[in-house]
Amino acid sequence: MTRQETPQAAGIRDVGLLARSYDYILVGAGSAGCVVARRLVDAEATVLLVEAGGQGGRDAGLSNPPRWVENFGSRYDWAYRYEPSPHVFGRSIKLGLGKMLGGSGSINGMIWARGDRSDYDGWAAAGNPGWDFHSVLPLFKQSEDWEDGASEFRGSGGPIHVERARDLHPVAAALIEAGRSFGMPYLDDLNVPEPEGVGPMNVNVRGGVRSSPAGAYLRPVMGRKNLTVVTGAQVVRLTLSRTRCTGVEFLWEGRRHSAHASREVILCAGAIHTPRLLLLSGIGPQGELAPLGIAPTLDLPGVGRNLQDHVLLAGLCFEAKYPLPPPRHNLAGSVALWKSRPDLAVPDLEFLPVQIRT
Repeated sequence: MTRQETPQAAGIRDVGLLARSYDYILVGAGSAGCVVARRLVDAEATVLLVEAGGQGGRDAGLSNPPRWVENFGSRYDWAYRYEPSPHVFGRSIKLGLGKMLGGSGSINGMIWARGDRSDYDGWAAAGNPGWDFHSVLPLFKQSEDWEDGASEFRGSGGPIHVERARDLHPVAAALIEAGRSFGMPYLDDLNVPEPEGVGPMNVNVRGGVRSSPAGAYLRPVMGRKNLTVVTGAQVVRLTLSRTRCTGVEFLWEGRRHSAHASREVILCAGAIHTPRLLLLSGIGPQGELAPLGIAPTLDLPGVGRNLQDHVLLAGLCFEAKYPLPPPRHNLAGSVALWKSRPDLAVPDLEFLPVQIRT
């Protein structure tokens, strides 16, 4: 593979400078897109990374952990909402989705949590080889720079700095005290294989600033000649040769452009935009695409189905008896993982103490 000689672009201003073909085209520069782009670039492949959002800005919500909620509804968020549902009394619930380099990893709450070993082993048992906990653990360790250094389950020297929340806010400290008084085990590290108990949260923060996937993986290689990043460009269609994807078409400043991939097109556009792009390209349930004027290419009934989001309930509020300090960390700082019923094999509840000043 040869290095691409066209100008590298951090949000390229002249799409006419794009090469005609790349080894790989990545759609979406979110957490996954940044990681995959970095690994391909390091492997000397020529890569085009197309992102609908911008590069990001200096807004405090992007870097300052206690202000991350300011990102929702901002120019860094797609500002989507779910359709009103009778299950939530006809309300329309917000659907936060990052729109910038780093995607939702640049606007979220910075909670560094792997989940339970059984989740991964369950995926493998369902017919997904390579997704068991033993197989994914080395990748977890490779990605992180844990403050305590390397161990059997933690990694050091990786791109993302991870640390415990310290100097806890009184609200965060109260959750730990309450959990321990109830009999919950204290977890000094919540990213053990089978976390159950209460303790300080792991956060991807360094020196009080977000450690984002864009800053950790993508920006260090933005100067490489074999990487081209186009921001403000939304992919609207996959170019197909029969059932093989060979490129993409995208809109940039009101005009339609195209690019070709000699090896692969990799979709990293997330749970919403990846199936949306497949459907727009005729990949999905043919009976639903044809009435919309979309020429069916491949009948895959599962595309666009079975979207699942985690439930967030906020209904237990306390009024402080004395003035509290300003919010710290990511407005939480501690977490409790517990079972709603004693007969469950693993915890199914996560308690977060949110710090709010009124």
